Amino acid sequence: MATSLNNLGDLARAQNRNDEARRQYDEALRINSELAKADPGAYLPEVATTLNNLGNLSRDQNRLDQARRNLEEALKIYESPAIKIIGKQQFILDAADVKRQLETLPSKKGS
Repeated sequence: MATSLNNLGDLARAQNRNDEARRQYDEALRINSELAKADPGAYLPEVATTLNNLGNLSRDQNRLDQARRNLEEALKIYESPAIKIIGKQQFILDAADVKRQLETLPSKKGS
């Protein structure tokens, strides 16, 4: 269900329905965060993906502080030992993408 909510959030964001996108992402984050308590290896990557999506949405809405918090939290998860144990190449690429996004995120002074 959380994956579907995340996908619906992506669709709403693509259609500039940002409030709806945020609701979908927030609910996906809530569900995956709860599931990650029992099975971090399976659900932490989903938490990170949703945080990344929320960070991108926040950047789109010029909520730069929130975007930075979301992206930093996603990066922390992607670089965590729980994720490294899984050893999936995709997580390395996801971490690199989040780092790039953080580097290009305007500072508060520039907004």
